[in-house]
Amino acid sequence: MDKTTTCEATPQVDAEYEAAFDQYMAEMKRLAEQMANKQRTIDRLQAETQAALEAVLAERKAA
Repeated sequence: MDKTTTCEATPQVDAEYEAAFDQYMAEMKRLAEQMANKQRTIDRLQAETQAALEAVLAERKAA
């Protein structure tokens, strides 16, 4: 009654899995870098917007 199925890995299959894993990891790294670049752009734009807002408020206060 004990039915076990085994699958022996072959060097070719191992190499295919390793290549696929490396490809996925490279894609994850690329996406993480892209996300970091976009976050830096967002942070820069927020800082520029805040500075512009503060300048406008200072002008209104001085007027």
